Amino acid sequence: MSLRDARGREGEELGANYIRGLKRAYFVLTAAWIAYWLVALPLQKWRGAARGHDALVQICSEQVNSSPCLEQADRVFEADTNVLSADFYLRAYLLGPYSLLPFLAPAILYPLLLGAGKAVSWVQRGFRGQ
Repeated sequence: MSLRDARGREGEELGANYIRGLKRAYFVLTAAWIAYWLVALPLQKWRGAARGHDALVQICSEQVNSSPCLEQADRVFEADTNVLSADFYLRAYLLGPYSLLPFLAPAILYPLLLGAGKAVSWVQRGFRGQ
């Protein structure tokens, strides 16, 4: 085994590659972030709306004339679950830039993490170039 094989470049010791590790962590966390916003959060909201609807139906069933109350419970459930529809998301994206923030956050963080990784690597090398 030559000196070049053991150390990479001539005279340079191999160390942890912070930038590669940060890139991997970024992509894994971005996938988890997108899965949360596209799958887990809508499911949580739908379950909350269903629990609210069940509670309203329980209250309505105790009343003598429960028909208007049940209709109101159905309207509330429909309004709560409308937030989960594709039309709602499409209108929100076209109307408001803040609705894109959950998806833009990883794009904003990527250059910051990459710069931090390069800064750590630069400091570790003793402020020398590559």
